[in-house]
Amino acid sequence: MSWKRFGVGILLLLAGAYFLLFVQDPMPARTDVAIDWARVRSLAGEPSAGPRSIGSEVVARGRFFGWMVCAGCGWGEVPMEFRTYQLRWGDGRSVVIDAVHGADLHGSMPMLKDHDGAAFARQTEAIRSADATVLTHEHWDHANGLRAVVDDPAVRSKIQLPAAQRESAAIREAGFSEAELASLPAIPDADYRAIAAGVVAIAMPGHTPGSQVFYVRRADGAEYLFLGDIVWNARNLRERRGKGRLISAVAGEDAGAVLSQIAFFADLWAGASAGYPDFHFVVAHDPENNRALLDAGWIEQGLLLP
Repeated sequence: MSWKRFGVGILLLLAGAYFLLFVQDPMPARTDVAIDWARVRSLAGEPSAGPRSIGSEVVARGRFFGWMVCAGCGWGEVPMEFRTYQLRWGDGRSVVIDAVHGADLHGSMPMLKDHDGAAFARQTEAIRSADATVLTHEHWDHANGLRAVVDDPAVRSKIQLPAAQRESAAIREAGFSEAELASLPAIPDADYRAIAAGVVAIAMPGHTPGSQVFYVRRADGAEYLFLGDIVWNARNLRERRGKGRLISAVAGEDAGAVLSQIAFFADLWAGASAGYPDFHFVVAHDPENNRALLDAGWIEQGLLLP
């Protein structure tokens, strides 16, 4: 074989690898995910008992390449933000969803930009005053903020991590010691678990072993789905577009499970499944989607502190 043919072969091989890793959308035509919405709503309790409002604050920002967000989305930079959310009841109770990482860890990670120390301090106070703190999953950017409070027994007793999160390697990579994890409440794994009135955790392993989606029904009946990192951008849902193979592998995902989950929620977003209501989808890292929720009043800017 001539060197010219050899060179062409190498180029074709590289082009094929690039297409498979960065461009091809491996989304399944159908999903095998199913959620028992009747069960979820039953666990949520009386509709009027849910939180009256949902607050949120950006603690950190970054920019990822498009292909890291979705297959075939190119090399242009996509803004990312890292948010904490606070569910608030009329009697002063609250639940915090996700604890964004601290400044030291932020500075050690590539492609991350601003970290707001004042917002991190407010997040810490919101966790200290919360009746419960839960995580969509155990990766460092959603869990490491708990390191600021884990030494306080009164706060530690209100951190609700199911067994799949406590036992995951990812929670240890987020900075937690074996002793700290052993001191947390022993929350068993369950397909559906009531967190508080109007709030239900739905187990959704794939992005991590302990990934879960939170169903929230506000006191006025508005329904939300907090998707964690099943998707990083609402574009995955709008275009029914999966994550690329390379980023899924780097993230250590169960790619098949996550793609099926994306397909399920993309169909839900599009209203393709009969009988599904209109949900407000919370995509934690998507500034555009979060801004739309804020502008429409579905989420409020800021955290309420004691």
